[in-house]
Amino acid sequence: GSPPMNLLQGELIDGRFSAPAGTFGTLSRASNRAAVAGIRPEDCRITAAPDGKILGEVYATELMGDHTLVTCRCGGASIAVKEDKTFNRDVGEPVGVRFEERSVHLFAGDGGDRIR
Repeated sequence: GSPPMNLLQGELIDGRFSAPAGTFGTLSRASNRAAVAGIRPEDCRITAAPDGKILGEVYATELMGDHTLVTCRCGGASIAVKEDKTFNRDVGEPVGVRFEERSVHLFAGDGGDRIR
């Protein structure tokens, strides 16, 4: 897709995903020491930093006509968020990224197989 899915490297313990940018629950109950969480930009929303599942800062914004593509730096990873065209935050501003647990796709970090 465009923009591509966000991919976070981390670990999965009893369905809880942990990465440098944050820790959040998933619908899985699996465990995998090397896991990747995939979240589509259209499933993410920018929120106040304390309210996000992932914490970071605004790195860039680009008005795309009907939406704004916001790139955030989160724990060494880049996270793209598809926001409303009226989105207005300053570069460097601390933000949170929120999403529903059902929006998280999990993959094994050592081969890419889907984790259910």
